[in-house]
Amino acid sequence: LVVPSVLQSSSQFADLPRCSLMIPDALTPSLTETLSQMGLVDDNWFCVIHWREPNYEYKAVANARDVDPRRYLPLIDHIIDVLDGQVVLCGHPEMTRPAAREGLVDLAGLENSWMLQAFATSRARFFAGSPSGATCMAHAFLIPSAHLDVLDWCTGCEDDWVVTPTVHL
Repeated sequence: LVVPSVLQSSSQFADLPRCSLMIPDALTPSLTETLSQMGLVDDNWFCVIHWREPNYEYKAVANARDVDPRRYLPLIDHIIDVLDGQVVLCGHPEMTRPAAREGLVDLAGLENSWMLQAFATSRARFFAGSPSGATCMAHAFLIPSAHLDVLDWCTGCEDDWVVTPTVHL
């Protein structure tokens, strides 16, 4: 059963059990090995980050939901340097990407890495990003997520806009 977001708070659907996407068990060993080879440490927690930019090949035009990637770079450093976590960057090869560093696994640079990105997202402690398909993927895997530093609209709310927090580190 797919319930549109505009109806999800309806009392008719409130008591339905939540379900999520799952990565097939048969794929887990090879995906885990690939992430390990790319530098993800098995016994350390990580966050997945993705930001929406206007340069995505299949995106027709820029809009208000696009963000300045420079706002996310200090968050990457904070997670790695202060919180002792790791960061997995999801996205597409054309997006702005930070300089390579220990603790950062850049999946955005890999062509056709959708399944690897989905797998990483499904195993993340949390997700931080702007409204995008990657954020929807975090929701589909029931991963806690936050929209940061973005203007977005409220689905099902006429003429309502949501301004999300900007993280200052």
